[in-house]
Amino acid sequence: MAKTRRRKIHYSLLVYQSLGRRLRTLPLLTTVAGLLLFALGWVGHSGTSTISGAAMTGILWDKRGLIVVMIAGGLALYVLAIVIARMSFVEVKAKALRVRTGLLALDVSYRRIKQIRLVQFGVQYPPDDLRARDLRLVRPFIGISCTALDMRSWPLDRRLLKYLWIKFMFGREGDSILLVVEDAMRLNQLIDERVTVLQSQEMIERRGYKDPITRAAEKKSSSGRSGL
Repeated sequence: MAKTRRRKIHYSLLVYQSLGRRLRTLPLLTTVAGLLLFALGWVGHSGTSTISGAAMTGILWDKRGLIVVMIAGGLALYVLAIVIARMSFVEVKAKALRVRTGLLALDVSYRRIKQIRLVQFGVQYPPDDLRARDLRLVRPFIGISCTALDMRSWPLDRRLLKYLWIKFMFGREGDSILLVVEDAMRLNQLIDERVTVLQSQEMIERRGYKDPITRAAEKKSSSGRSGL
């Protein structure tokens, strides 16, 4: 019988989507400018056009290697921005919450979570307290609810995480993870379910619970030994 594959449940991190859209603007302009410069240099070198400024086009052709590097760098950064926008999400797994921000994936054990809350993003980060650049990034999220995970402990040193994650991934007090997603209430429910299941399993293990079949087998085995 084929095993039933558990459907992945993940929610896009909206702040990283917004960041990715912002980051790809400059690389796109750089790539287009590089292509135009390369084209001008090629036209001047090939002699297919009688445009003025032959000296300038000659210089461009001589420096075509740098222009190619410029184009390649712009394309690489553009692709990276797309990855950040599309590959940033939180996934509810069986034993851990996977938080992926672009190329970085981090599993957060449910045992590390002390409390799950719904909070207003605008309360965590009041618009009047934000710089203009930051406000442009998060303005669409000011009025929405998001998931706050109050942590017992952190999967990595919190100071390191502050370098790896954007600051809007943390609550205002700095002791919680802030997840800005489209359906924060549903995400809270799913995380709470996993935390409850794991807590129940730990309680059963501490009490030494055994299912009825196991107990019956042990009782039969014990009776057999006592009759010898």
